[in-house]
Amino acid sequence: MKKCIVIIATQNIRETLYSRALKSIREQTIKPKQIIIINDNIPFSDQQKKKISSILDKNEYEILSNNYTKGVAGAWNSALKYISTLSYNGYIAILDDDDEWDKNHLELNLRIAQIESSDVVVSGLRIIKDGIHLSRKLPNQLLPKHFLIGNPGWQGSNTFVSMKVFKMVKGFRNGLLSTNDRDLAFRILCLSNIKISYTNRWTSTWYIDSKYKSLSSSKSESKLEGLRWFWYIYNSYFDEKDRNVFFERAWKLFKITKKNIIMIEKNKPKQKNLFGDLDVI
Repeated sequence: MKKCIVIIATQNIRETLYSRALKSIREQTIKPKQIIIINDNIPFSDQQKKKISSILDKNEYEILSNNYTKGVAGAWNSALKYISTLSYNGYIAILDDDDEWDKNHLELNLRIAQIESSDVVVSGLRIIKDGIHLSRKLPNQLLPKHFLIGNPGWQGSNTFVSMKVFKMVKGFRNGLLSTNDRDLAFRILCLSNIKISYTNRWTSTWYIDSKYKSLSSSKSESKLEGLRWFWYIYNSYFDEKDRNVFFERAWKLFKITKKNIIMIEKNKPKQKNLFGDLDVI
């Protein structure tokens, strides 16, 4: 069976990194080849490092800092850049620091990847908001256009992609504050000759806690900037119907208006093509 490296980016401010995310990695039925923890904020204290060591126990792990633009995209790219130095050709699984996996998440994804020779495997990501389980469909038959108007279920904590594909799309867009999942999914799904598989099982959980400000919080500056970037990059791909749905969704979910989204600030992306900013070949 092929190997898997886990990436977890953190701002080092949430206790859930220890009580939920790292614990769920430790309890996987298949141990990952390595765990890369990317700190995008103040360095871990000695006490925090001891806590990480205690939780991960016999798992091999590295703690790194974000060497790209501050933000989750730069943090993930920093991990991918480090992994590229290892001559690694297996799979990358991403977990957010406030989410968790079922115990069989990695095992199931790896098994499907091996059986179907997959480049990408997408499993179900539940949504728990303020303790309430929100209904959603299992992701299947994903197309690029689905990610122009929303996200049908491929997000951070159920990302399972081969390192080969991450190199093909050059990782994430440094500086993109939100919509990273939609941006990555669109670019990967636009590739030709790649195999995408689905587990058709719920094996990961996305937690939303309204008490904490997150990338997807209503009226958040990060969400506004993410939607502005996304519109700036992809507006030529929209037809009129999808364009209307995009703006209606932005208002319904985040209370962000069309007028605010199309106001492009000075901080534009460096390019509008289908490549990220990971500097590897």
